[in-house]
Amino acid sequence: QAEHHVHQAAAQGLPVTILRPANVFGDHDPQRGLLRLMRSVRDRRFVYLGGREVICNYVFVEDVALAIVALVEHPAASGRAYHVSDACRLEQFINALADELKVEHPCWRIPDSAAALFRLTLRGARHVPPLRRSPSLMRLIALNNRANFATPRLKNELGFSYPVGWREGLARVVKGYRDQGEL
Repeated sequence: QAEHHVHQAAAQGLPVTILRPANVFGDHDPQRGLLRLMRSVRDRRFVYLGGREVICNYVFVEDVALAIVALVEHPAASGRAYHVSDACRLEQFINALADELKVEHPCWRIPDSAAALFRLTLRGARHVPPLRRSPSLMRLIALNNRANFATPRLKNELGFSYPVGWREGLARVVKGYRDQGEL
């Protein structure tokens, strides 16, 4: 709906660029979703739901800010839409998180057949009004995602790469939460 309004403004002559960030993460997340994930890995409660090849469409908050600056400064970006996602496999993300937390890599996994049934249930739950906007449901869905929202358009058209990247961003977030006494 927001993009519809942006397109209306563009039709009236306003130069616009649309940025579609994936799951933005940093250490000031009001819902504390990543902090809960960190604690589950730290406390050895994390379990893979099916395969480890699930895609994490995360992007560090500073990289989103730098992408916005790149779009504002680059005239070719006007009138275009860009996805910003520094995607990786869930196993890579979780193992990097375990390394930052200095714990063993999680290895527990719910079998694919049970995970497939669970994913089907999650899809149905998205249509139940009280659950539709549940942060917990959204996190479960994100941890079972097989779609990759990363596109090469930012790099190919604007020469943008992720200056911080998800690994360094993750290290900064772990440090930030430790400094705040949350981990």
